[in-house]
Amino acid sequence: MTIAILSDIHGNIAALDAVLADIAARGVTRIVNLGDILSGPLFPGETADRLMAMNLPTIAGNHERQLLTLAPDRMGPSDRYAASRLTARHRDWIAALPAQHWLAPDVLMVHGAPGSDLGGCYEDLDDTLAMFAHASNASLRGVAFGYMLCITGYNVAAIFITFLLEAVWRSILENFRPVAVWGTDLALFYVFTAGGFGEAWTVWSWLELAGMIVLLLGTAVYNGSVHVPGLDYFPELQRQYSISDSVLGSPLIAGALSPTGTAVAPEKRAAERQRLIQAGEPTYNTAKFSVQE
Repeated sequence: MTIAILSDIHGNIAALDAVLADIAARGVTRIVNLGDILSGPLFPGETADRLMAMNLPTIAGNHERQLLTLAPDRMGPSDRYAASRLTARHRDWIAALPAQHWLAPDVLMVHGAPGSDLGGCYEDLDDTLAMFAHASNASLRGVAFGYMLCITGYNVAAIFITFLLEAVWRSILENFRPVAVWGTDLALFYVFTAGGFGEAWTVWSWLELAGMIVLLLGTAVYNGSVHVPGLDYFPELQRQYSISDSVLGSPLIAGALSPTGTAVAPEKRAAERQRLIQAGEPTYNTAKFSVQE
């Protein structure tokens, strides 16, 4: 079934006539109208007359609702202009238009989204499964399966980073994700698809760039790579805490060398730390955690 879809005509009868001529040239006989038909600074009455004579399957958009429910002083300029040029016959036609219409058992006409003429997000499990099951959507199934593999791999890797290192490392790596995504979008647009896919650089991209710089700078300040003037960083303690106890106790680094070059088991390090606490000695000195095998 081939369907020609009209929408957001906004009283532009010249554009409507050009589109209708193109539809006829293509041999399409089934035409539907998705609303926002008359409001605009052009020819709302003439556009209504043309479409009323065609008797197309038509639904109301948000501008039809506004024409019927708002007082003129509450309307925007396009609605106010259209309202001043519509007759009672035009208004009766608009009032009879439904908000949505089932064109076929699997084709629902809406202006924005089901239940809202202003749009939104609508997800339907049955519709998704029907699209997956259709024989022509093999590429869609492949993309969906690949996406699930990527997300699963990403989350498993993140869990292992937390388990083998510590949550701080995962937080640092998470900060680089938006940078990687944005960089990939720009590369797709300018390098790989010649503007067919990805994200173009706009005036708002400078704001994105500033946000990325703040994100990376915050990460650098957090991990001590960049020092903010006026703050005390206690360099002696930083040197002694250069590797946190949680990292030293992780399975990946449990057998790593201590500051004196001797391998230290996590349980022995904990016992030595407890002994130092009981003896009243400062436990931040990592050199004291060297336990000989």
